[in-house]
Amino acid sequence: MVKKYVKISKSKKKYGNLSEFSRKILTIDQAAELLQVCSKTIYGYLSEKREPGKIYAKKIGRIWRIQEEDIIRFLSEEKKES
Repeated sequence: MVKKYVKISKSKKKYGNLSEFSRKILTIDQAAELLQVCSKTIYGYLSEKREPGKIYAKKIGRIWRIQEEDIIRFLSEEKKES
């Protein structure tokens, strides 16, 4: 069996698939503005586990980060329950 090696540029080698990083990442205030609610409301919906009725987010240091697609997923789940 002959092994083929593919040359990988430094950026792909370091980060893998760069499309993963092109997702929009929001702060609490940005998410609150997007949903037109108070930031305290967003804090109440946050979870580091993927649960129905919660917004999946990650805490990096002391700051929460939310992917825009997780807010869209949260909104679509709410529509199904109603």
